[in-house]
Amino acid sequence: MDAIDSFMPYFLHLVVLYVSVVVIYLLYKYKSNGGGATPKPNLPPGRKGLPYIGETLDYVLASRWGTPEKFITDRTSKYSPDVFRNRCSEKTRPSFAARPKQILFPLSKKYTFAIACRLFTSVTDPDEIENFSKPFALATPGLISVPIDVPGTTFNRAVKAGRQIRQQLLALITKKKKEIIEKGKIEASDLVDSMLMDGMTEATRFLASSLPAMTPQALPSPSLSAVSRIIPTANGVLRGKEGGDEALRWEDIQKMKYTWCVACEVMRLAPPASGSLREAISDYTYAGYTIPKGWKIS
Repeated sequence: MDAIDSFMPYFLHLVVLYVSVVVIYLLYKYKSNGGGATPKPNLPPGRKGLPYIGETLDYVLASRWGTPEKFITDRTSKYSPDVFRNRCSEKTRPSFAARPKQILFPLSKKYTFAIACRLFTSVTDPDEIENFSKPFALATPGLISVPIDVPGTTFNRAVKAGRQIRQQLLALITKKKKEIIEKGKIEASDLVDSMLMDGMTEATRFLASSLPAMTPQALPSPSLSAVSRIIPTANGVLRGKEGGDEALRWEDIQKMKYTWCVACEVMRLAPPASGSLREAISDYTYAGYTIPKGWKIS
């Protein structure tokens, strides 16, 4: 009898814990279903994978073997060719066994960066190139890191490196601009020289030619009528310039509201960086499925 009496407090604790877990689970299910007020949305087919990490491991392994597209094709064939859902954790970083140090890849990056410095800025001095490359090496990992701006994090180091890059480029551009003003119009030796000498005049011509050229590749066929509205707008702004050589002003850009809408739509359908994620700012329907607000879209 004494043994039963001593066990009763523990038994009551277990019962309370069990009931609490069940109640919390039921409240969570009730809230996830919209509190019973609205029907459950028709979400895209797919699976969430393991708790917390989702399908991150599958994606990392596919990328590890050089076939990241297999992660997509396997799920489109299994669920839907239009849309599917999955969950990957950006905070999870699986570690693999160390491999022998590879020399070719860092060496090719070094040579590529040196060529870019020569073509864009005419910088050929190894010390200057090294000075440029250090902040770039810190900024690049921050592009795919968790955006937590806390001292010591990868993102924080990338933000600081970005400021340093802008300061270096601003000093270089100021120096080149001063040389052009003092010596007059000289022959362009790199991309920065060409942009400084041409000014913003070419920006208007770019809107009139390049933007319509890239639009059909991103917009579906029913939206190609947008091109017929972009060209007259850009040409109208160009004709309003004195001799066509006047720089593009902020007031001119504000007149091109439809052009800006088309540019945003092009970037939405075909983002500049392949594989980048976009966030749904509101609930919408695609291919018969509901995409909730806040979901990341690839």
